[in-house]
Amino acid sequence: MYEEKHGKKFEKAGDKFQGAVKVVTGKLRVDCEFMRGWFKDSCDNTVLHVRKLFQEPQCAGCKTILLVGGFSESPMIQNALRTGFPDKRLIVPEEAGLAVLKGAVLYGHDPVTIVSRVAKCSYGIRVFRDFIEGTHPRDKKQNIGSRIKCKDVFARHVKKGQELVVGEPQSSQRYTPLEADQLSLVFDIYTSPEEEPEYTTDVGCLHIGQLEVEVPDKGKDRGVWVKMIFGGTELTVHARNEKSGEESKATFDFLQ
Repeated sequence: MYEEKHGKKFEKAGDKFQGAVKVVTGKLRVDCEFMRGWFKDSCDNTVLHVRKLFQEPQCAGCKTILLVGGFSESPMIQNALRTGFPDKRLIVPEEAGLAVLKGAVLYGHDPVTIVSRVAKCSYGIRVFRDFIEGTHPRDKKQNIGSRIKCKDVFARHVKKGQELVVGEPQSSQRYTPLEADQLSLVFDIYTSPEEEPEYTTDVGCLHIGQLEVEVPDKGKDRGVWVKMIFGGTELTVHARNEKSGEESKATFDFLQ
């Protein structure tokens, strides 16, 4: 491959690598320190990420690092973490590379094994709010009847990093129709990589689904309460008509 690209034998390229890579008796020999350099970025970024995690309030008092996954068996990442966190206890279990596979099998047999999880993104609903001049962007301004509204507002139900108890509802919120003769409410569900998302059109926001709820009575003061429930690998959104008590729900499977 080297000869095809550069038009000369690889043996003559030794000077480029300052003797760190060379061919000896038909074998490619790589200097140990040179090879360790291939993993420097991965090790440095891992240490940096773990250091940021230890600064979170949820990690206060944590004294142990448990390494799992294929890379955890590498002496280089182990040494980088021991050097970066000399005050922490580092544990690398046997067959650490199989931990994810074994965990998936155990979870499949007993889903209640996981009682809570940390939200990797924010979850919310696209709504209209009263438009405030000088605060909301002008391209979000929309006239609805006699009122001026700001569209595409991200009404957050779950904050990124929030602990979610499996099976328990998160922040029930009330929504009302925009028009007096409106017969249904459509809820567009979004995710965002930010902790405090403003609009559903922000970079990284993702539309994951929709839920429609009938509100047959007339008038604007007809409330629908919406709550989100996180299961093992899915999100269920419940919407309840406060007058009739009727409930609708939609499920979004994260494995799809």
